[in-house]
Amino acid sequence: MIKRHPIAERYMDDITTVDIANYRDQRLAQINPRTGRQITGNTVRLELALLSSLFNIARVEWGTCRMNPVELVRKPKISSGRDRRLTFRRRTPTFAVFQRKKSGSLRHFSSGAGNSNATR
Repeated sequence: MIKRHPIAERYMDDITTVDIANYRDQRLAQINPRTGRQITGNTVRLELALLSSLFNIARVEWGTCRMNPVELVRKPKISSGRDRRLTFRRRTPTFAVFQRKKSGSLRHFSSGAGNSNATR
């Protein structure tokens, strides 16, 4: 997505913190065409990390850039992620797999026994 953005056509030394902040805001407002959901803050954080790395290499190793404008821009907050639990609907097929294997681990799994207690 970065290469399709207008900042990709500019010289690195001409890109400012305002340009990076605009890029961030535009990306956060976009919809992912593959999933139909809004682009997540973590996706934008990873894209900004890539840009920051490019600016650092250009500044330190190539000497073609005076500063890294990404460092001065606020990054999107990290989302809390997903909390997945075994639902009743998924429990039956999951336990059926354990029973077919005649595994004793089902007993330990369902009782909540840890590894040290499961081997006793």
